[in-house]
Amino acid sequence: MANTAPALVCCVLIFFCVYAAYDLPAALVLQLREELKLSQTQFALLYAVPGAVGVFLSLTLSIHGLKHLGVSQSMVLFSALAFGGQAAFAVGVERELFWLAVCGRAAVAAGRESLLVALQTLLVMWYPGGKTTVFAGVTLCAARMGTVASFLGAPAVLSYAMRDGVTLDPLAQTAIFSAGVAAVAFLAAIALAVVGVACRVAPPSRPPPLPERISASKACALGGEFWLLALSGALLYGCVLSFAQVASALLQDNYFGTACLRGPIRKTCRQDATHDANVLLSIPFAIAAVFSPFLVGGVERIGKRSLLVAFAALVTAGAFALLRVTAGVRQEDGPEYATMLLGLCYAVFGAALWPAIATAVKRDQLSTAYAVAGAVQQLSLTVGPLAVGAAYDYYGSWRPVEIGLISVCALAFLLAMLSAAMEKPRAPPSSERLLGNAV
Repeated sequence: MANTAPALVCCVLIFFCVYAAYDLPAALVLQLREELKLSQTQFALLYAVPGAVGVFLSLTLSIHGLKHLGVSQSMVLFSALAFGGQAAFAVGVERELFWLAVCGRAAVAAGRESLLVALQTLLVMWYPGGKTTVFAGVTLCAARMGTVASFLGAPAVLSYAMRDGVTLDPLAQTAIFSAGVAAVAFLAAIALAVVGVACRVAPPSRPPPLPERISASKACALGGEFWLLALSGALLYGCVLSFAQVASALLQDNYFGTACLRGPIRKTCRQDATHDANVLLSIPFAIAAVFSPFLVGGVERIGKRSLLVAFAALVTAGAFALLRVTAGVRQEDGPEYATMLLGLCYAVFGAALWPAIATAVKRDQLSTAYAVAGAVQQLSLTVGPLAVGAAYDYYGSWRPVEIGLISVCALAFLLAMLSAAMEKPRAPPSSERLLGNAV
C-alpha cells in the first residue's frame, strides 16, 4: 500500500476533477438555457448524447486502450479526451455553438466512462483481495465530491466573473474555468503514469481480466434474475441522475419563485437562487460520498442485495413525492428532507446494485454482466433526460416530470422485488470482482 499511495492520490485527483468539470451544465441549467437559447429538450441533449456515447464508444475505447497501451497510459489517453472535450464545450458556450458544446460533452463522457473501466483494472492490480473494494470506495467518494464541488463552485465562479469587468461573457469564463479543472485531471494522469513506473509493485499471480466483447447470445444467457435487477437499477439510476441534471432549475421554480428573476436585478437574484438551489442539490451527493465506502462493507455482511435495491427505489419515490407535495410551500418545509432521503438511497443503491449483479450470474459471466448492466444504465441516461425535457417543454411545468419520476421509481421497486423473489442463495464472488462501472 505504501508504494502505491502516490498513485491512489493521482486517481482521486483525476476522478474529482473529471466529475467536477462534467457536471457544470447541471449546476447552471437556467443560465445555459438562456445563453444558448435552448429549450429544456435541447438542454437534455447535453446529457443524452453523452449517455448514448457511453453505451457504445466508452467500452470499445477501454478495451483497445488497456490491451495496447497498458493501464496507466490508457488513463492518460482517456483523461486527455475528457480535457479536450471540456475545452470544446467551453468554446461552444463562448461562441454560442450548441453543436460544438454537445460534441465536447460526448468526448468528455467517452473519456470518463473509459477511465472508470481502467480504474477497475488498476485497483485489482495494485490492491488485490479485500483492499480493492476499500480503495474503490475512496475513488467513488472523490468522484461524488467532485459533483458537489461543481454544484457549489460553478455559481461562485460565475458570480465572480460577473463582477470582474472582463469583456468575455461570464458564463463562457465559467466554462473555461471548468476546462482548466479537466486539465488538472490530465496532468494528474500523466503523474500517475510516472508514479506507476517509479512505484511499481509485483504483478499479481493472476492478471485481472480485461473487459470482453459481448454478444447477444451471452447477454440472453444471463437469466431473468439478472435482467430484472439490471432493469431496476437502470430505471432508478436514470431517475436519480435525470433529476439531478435539472434539479437546479426545478428547485428554483418550486421553492425560490420567479418574481425576482425579472427586471434590472434579474441576474443578481438568479445567482442567489442558483446558489441556494445548488446547496440543496449537493446534499444527496455529499451524503452518498461520505457513506458509500462504509456501506459497501455493510452490504456484503447483510446480504439481501436485491431487497436493498428495492428499498432504495421505494424511498426514492417517497423523496420525489415529498418534493411534489411541498412545491410552492416554504423552503424549510420539504426540500432538505427530500434531498437527504435521496442521498441515503443513492448511497444504498450504489453499494448494493453491483454486488447484487455479481451474485445473480455465474462467475464466468461476470464481465459480460457488468458490461451489459453498464450499457443499460447508460441507455437510461440517454432516454431519461430527453423524456424529462420533452415533458417539461410540453406541459410547461415540473409537476408531470415529478409524477413521472415517482412512477418510474415504483416500477423499479417492483422489478427489484421480483428479482429478490428469484434470488438463489450463492456465495458472493471475491471482493475484487464486485467493482461496478457506474458512479
